Amino acid sequence: MYDGKTNMRGDGMEKRVRIAKLMDIYGAELTRQQAEVLAAIYDEDCSLAEIAERMGISRQAAHDAQKRGAARLEALETLFGIEAGSRRDIEDLRAAREALVEGNTQGALERIDRMIARQEGEDGV
Repeated sequence: MYDGKTNMRGDGMEKRVRIAKLMDIYGAELTRQQAEVLAAIYDEDCSLAEIAERMGISRQAAHDAQKRGAARLEALETLFGIEAGSRRDIEDLRAAREALVEGNTQGALERIDRMIARQEGEDGV
C-alpha cells in the first residue's frame, strides 16, 4: 500500500533527496548509463521497465546501473564527504544565527570560526 512517503518502488523521500544531492556533487563521476538511469528514477520517477524501453536496454541492465551508480555515489561521499561537510556548515550557520538572535556574539563567532577552520583544513590553507 502506498503511504505517500515513498514512491511506488519503496524509495523513501530521504533517499531520493540524498541521491539527488549526491548526483549534483558527484554525478560527473558516473558512467553515462548510470547517470541517465539515476536521473530517470530519481528526477522523473520512471520505472525500471520504462527506463529499459527508453534506453534500449534490459530491465536488469537498468537495475544494475541504478545499484552501481548509487553505490558509486555513496563511495565518493564516503571518500570526500562533501555533502556531509555541507550539512555541518548549515548546522553551524543556523546555530550562529540563533546565537546572534539571542545576543550571544561569542557563541556565533565560535561557530563561524569552526566553519572557517574546517574550510582551511580542507583547502590546505
